[in-house]
Amino acid sequence: MRHNLTRFLAVLLVTILCIASVPTENCFGAAATKAVKGTSKITVSAKKATIKVGKTKTIKVTLNKKQTKALKVTLKSSNAKVAKVPKSVSVKKGKKAASFKITGVKKGTATITASFKTSANKTKKATVKVTVKKSASSPLSSIELNNKTPGIGDKLTATINPSNADSVTYKWYSGDTNIGITTAIDGTTGNTLDVTGDLAGKFIKVVATDSQNNSAEAVTTMAVPVPLQSVSLDSTAPKVKDKLTVTINPSNADGVTYKWYSGVTTDSISTVIEGTTGNTLDVTGALTGKFIKVVATDSYNKSFEAATTAAVQDESLISTPPATVPLQTVSLNIVAPKVNEELKAKINPSNADGVTYAWYSGDTADNISK
Repeated sequence: MRHNLTRFLAVLLVTILCIASVPTENCFGAAATKAVKGTSKITVSAKKATIKVGKTKTIKVTLNKKQTKALKVTLKSSNAKVAKVPKSVSVKKGKKAASFKITGVKKGTATITASFKTSANKTKKATVKVTVKKSASSPLSSIELNNKTPGIGDKLTATINPSNADSVTYKWYSGDTNIGITTAIDGTTGNTLDVTGDLAGKFIKVVATDSQNNSAEAVTTMAVPVPLQSVSLDSTAPKVKDKLTVTINPSNADGVTYKWYSGVTTDSISTVIEGTTGNTLDVTGALTGKFIKVVATDSYNKSFEAATTAAVQDESLISTPPATVPLQTVSLNIVAPKVNEELKAKINPSNADGVTYAWYSGDTADNISK
């Protein structure tokens, strides 16, 4: 107990002596916010500085007296969008100087202020006037596209080399082949292009030109895929041994694949017909009584379908009645018959269909009616 009390009193005594002799901040671990007594001046190694965009400049701040504790010197830029600096720099214990870097952000001017608080709580400062200039540009040498096989809905982006080529402008063109692409795409002046439906089937080219009139171009390696719009069958009432053929619209739709299905009703055509992957189908006897559907899908994964309106018929199973043979003439076997003789009628042709007979008598050849 006595030992703990002695230790507490010792710590308290040291703290009182520290506060009495130096600024309060110097008694703790953080950098002091006030300089030691007698520190009254700050200077910078350069009152003016010129920096290029993306580059840095090292500046040294110097106090007129060494510090007994690390001192925080506050840094501030009048326009951080032109030139930026850290929030502060620390002058280490036993030193009176420290360095910091100014970074050029974009072309323009800014003032960098370095300041500190004296022991009397007065602000002392020094400034650096900074001019930021554009980096030296290099001539345009090449250009690349982020996607050489674009589809509708994609965004093409052109990247120039070197990236610091000066004042580059862009022009976009389209064409039916990858040679002689000369049709300007209206409304596009930047380094990006939204690929729209009116570019379907077209190759695309971008031409970049710098301030020194150096040009470079890049072209897509394939035309923008044409989307499928509709599909139809050449027959909606097929028979066994027929060949069904699909017609797509437009005829140049890209990457179209086909799947064929059958079903016993128009609402249940879901059974895949195996072995059929093209745009034609040989109608076999196995499909008798079935409805048929085809589904076509393009390179955008967009699908359209067409179906038969009648079930498949097999004409070989339908019986055909024989043709009717007409009667042409008729004759009697006896032209002068006697009593008890038998008369017979002979027809021509003998296979005439549905022949019936009626017999008549009369007193004269002109009056046979009974």
